[in-house]
Amino acid sequence: MTVPAKPMLLSTSEKPFLDSGFIFEWKVDGVRCVAHINQDQVRLFSRHGKDCTAAFPELEKIGHNVTANSAVLDGELCVILDGKPDFDAIMSRYLTRDPKGTLATMRQKPAAYVVWDILEQDGRDLTGYPLIERKELLRQAIIPGHSLQIIDYVDGDGEALFEAIRIHELEGIVAKKRLSPYRTGKRSAEWIKIKNWQFQECFITGYRTDEPGIYLATENGKPLGFAEFGMMPVEKSALIVATKEIQVKKDKNVVWIKPLLRCQVKYAGTTSTGKLRNLCFVKFLA
Repeated sequence: MTVPAKPMLLSTSEKPFLDSGFIFEWKVDGVRCVAHINQDQVRLFSRHGKDCTAAFPELEKIGHNVTANSAVLDGELCVILDGKPDFDAIMSRYLTRDPKGTLATMRQKPAAYVVWDILEQDGRDLTGYPLIERKELLRQAIIPGHSLQIIDYVDGDGEALFEAIRIHELEGIVAKKRLSPYRTGKRSAEWIKIKNWQFQECFITGYRTDEPGIYLATENGKPLGFAEFGMMPVEKSALIVATKEIQVKKDKNVVWIKPLLRCQVKYAGTTSTGKLRNLCFVKFLA
């Protein structure tokens, strides 16, 4: 298999569902990773093909937990703190460039590799096998441990799993057709992510002129972040017209306005600094 293998991508849905033809997994909040393991040698690649092995020295030994001589695995790099994936923590690990810093953060925020699929085993291409068969082969190929874990799944009942995810304030769930092949590098409706969106009312403080997107803040002026998606062209045009009289200043690519226009946004969690992650505009508010 080509190194690095490109992971299968997901389509999206707004609501969980019931379907006996699907299995449902919790959506791990971390960095997508395809692992190439050969004779205990491990190489980790991000979704975009970045070799991130050096950033996670504690995972260099996960090959000892793989019973095959070689394997290609698909999963997520994450840091679990207080029982939940911590996105800021895994990103600080992923972006670390200083070897000394890597060792220090490794001790404070050890990473785990949560695996949900196996693409190749001992040179045998498994991508054409049905997902449920790959799941069994994965179970046979891995000895779970702290650093290498196999994700659990629920048969058929995405609504029950989503409710549990909502209660525990996790990122969401992923629905996968039981008989789906692994479509390397392709987006497919056979794998569907359903995010546990949270909603908030806020104020628009500016908009970009070179690309879509608006800047947001709370009523008391605390910045919430930048919403890059969700606003239709007609809404962007209406925003420009409505804010002509309340402009504060113009930077190169940003028009800043008085925080008088309210809107609703949806987001998927918060950062350690209180910013909203994956911000998306929903609608204007009166």
